[in-house]
Amino acid sequence: MKKLIYTSILVVLFGIASTAPALTEAPKTTSIDDYFNQLTTNGQFNGTVAVFSPEHPPYIKAFNSKQLPLWARINPTSHFHIASVAKLFPRYIIMRDKNLSEKMDIPISVYMESDFVHPAWTLRMLLEHTSGLPRGEQHDFAQAVYTPAETKDLIKRQTLLFEPGTNEHYSNFGFKALMLVLAEYYGIGPRELLQNKVFRPLTMTSTSEFLDSKQNTHLAAGVRKENGDIIPSDTNLYGQFPFGNVFSNPQDLYKFAKIASHIDIFEDEVEHAGAISGFRSYLYYNDATETALIILSNYGNMPITQVIRDSRTLLEGGEVPLPTLINRTAIKMNMKTAKMLSGVYQLVINGQFFEITYENGDLKIWELNQNKRTNPEPLFMEENGIFFTDPTSNDSIMINLETGKVAITGMGGMSFDLKRIDNHGN
Repeated sequence: MKKLIYTSILVVLFGIASTAPALTEAPKTTSIDDYFNQLTTNGQFNGTVAVFSPEHPPYIKAFNSKQLPLWARINPTSHFHIASVAKLFPRYIIMRDKNLSEKMDIPISVYMESDFVHPAWTLRMLLEHTSGLPRGEQHDFAQAVYTPAETKDLIKRQTLLFEPGTNEHYSNFGFKALMLVLAEYYGIGPRELLQNKVFRPLTMTSTSEFLDSKQNTHLAAGVRKENGDIIPSDTNLYGQFPFGNVFSNPQDLYKFAKIASHIDIFEDEVEHAGAISGFRSYLYYNDATETALIILSNYGNMPITQVIRDSRTLLEGGEVPLPTLINRTAIKMNMKTAKMLSGVYQLVINGQFFEITYENGDLKIWELNQNKRTNPEPLFMEENGIFFTDPTSNDSIMINLETGKVAITGMGGMSFDLKRIDNHGN
């Protein structure tokens, strides 16, 4: 494990020293403050960044992009949707309860009755994404609010991708199943589970489920860009399930990570990232150095992968290029390549379907929900085989002109394969 360099922390936080840019290379920085100032100026970030270290006073700063509307503004006490960072909580619940932690590898069906649980599932399988359940995303749900009973039925209807315990596949369904199992084990409702077992015991007074905090004036409004327009996220998404939609702030997340690490459940580090419509989140805690990095954004188009990578480098005393303003230029569409790209695709990582059409000289990508086209976005060609929808983002759709293989890059550098379902007769 890399050790953090204490002597660099002040430089990282406050930019006491920085590297002067050479004439032939992009300017670089060793300052987290400078990095997020530039990212915000470029219109790629809106949110709060915090660094906690026993060697120095806490660094907590809110960054507000002038390119976003006033209703999107936040402050250092704002509460953000933390998405999958909340998956750390059930692990804490299990590992702090000796009776439960000893059952990690025993089939759940052995010690409790639950008609929605597969006979082979263990707590570890649900925690470590080896249950066989599919990923489970918005397109897998109806546009409705699910009760715990309806959520169980939804989980029961899922076709397993593999025999439990034989493979690994990231699964939100597994997290939902785990929360329901824990709620039944303790004899409480899933909404009360996190409050009773995590938030209240750890005095996380700024952390709550969305359905318990709808009147909370500290909630940040989720923002996303669609077809070039800045729009608010649909808050109905956060109320579909009565658990897991947690809002929090840096102070509470630091408190959780620091306490959780003392019961030896995360080995040397606590780390998790999260993404949901309108929000991006990241929590990192190093137990050996008691140093934490927390990034909470209410702008869904933040390039989270690149930001995490750069921020960790800065935290460890390194330097990174300052974020640059992105302004991609389209070239004339290559008709042959556009027709080659046209077709129906499934995103391998989560099962979502897309359709790319080329009609009357216009290339578009559509979401497919129950075979209905929705949310069309124009695709522009940057170079032959590389396409984009937003000129201010590095996200791309790429086609290998030799093999026809198609992939999407997103969130600042991650690549996701698309499986071709129909080639539109091309």
